[in-house]
Amino acid sequence: MHPRLIFLSLMLAVVTPSTIALIHQADLTAVAQSISPVTEKANGERLFLEGIQQYRQGYYLKALETYQRVLEIRQKLGDKAGEATTLNNMGEAYNGLNQPTQALKTLQQALTIRQQLADKTGISETLDNIGSSYRGFNEYSKALEYYQQALTIRREVKDKVGEGKTLSNIGITYNFQQQYSKALETLQQALAIHKEAKDRFREAYTLFRTGKVYTDIREYSRALQSYQQALTLNRELGNKDGELRTLVNMAWLDNEQENYTRSIELFHQALVIIRETKNGSSVDSMLNSLPTT
Repeated sequence: MHPRLIFLSLMLAVVTPSTIALIHQADLTAVAQSISPVTEKANGERLFLEGIQQYRQGYYLKALETYQRVLEIRQKLGDKAGEATTLNNMGEAYNGLNQPTQALKTLQQALTIRQQLADKTGISETLDNIGSSYRGFNEYSKALEYYQQALTIRREVKDKVGEGKTLSNIGITYNFQQQYSKALETLQQALAIHKEAKDRFREAYTLFRTGKVYTDIREYSRALQSYQQALTLNRELGNKDGELRTLVNMAWLDNEQENYTRSIELFHQALVIIRETKNGSSVDSMLNSLPTT
């Protein structure tokens, strides 16, 4: 047989379909190994941004599911800074769901990593969220301790957005302590920073909180004005949680003023959002925080 024909015969005998498949799989594995970390990191970042959007729209359960996927990716990649940021955001979502025990457990993990990394900005953010967990336990003095630690660091690193958030949290905590003048003063400071930093998300919450203080001191016309501003802004931002909280408080306000038809209408609007977001546990917290007559 011609040497060339012998060579081709041998090649056809060796390179069977299964052999080709093995070669193809080996190539795919090599490619996957070379691009997997990069691809996974990008996927983690995409999911993380998706989680932030879900959180800011008030879909806390969805945000937690997304953050859990991000956490697994970042832990697999050994991304400690990313892991801490994800744990911090998960803790914040648990706070939103009025689950302070789970929030505190998650936030302590985030704080430990951020302290190891000497991440001052991150530390201040997690301290702020831990303060909110203690506020969820009605431990207001302890909450203020953590907020004050966070505020000191935020001012040190010149984190204006963070400073505004912490001042807002301090303000509403003063309100729960019935220190109404200090509450209003601090919330006004926060509001000024939100506007300067163009942080409309936090501005809406601080407007709501300002309305809450005015409600508690029975200045209903000012309360309604603040709530209406908060409601408009939350709807523009698509923040369902902020919209829900505002509707519930506005409904209570109308009920107090014997405007029962409008009160019922607002409660119905709130119920639609509760069913949509499934944030039932946060509603219990809202209702418990309403003034008693």
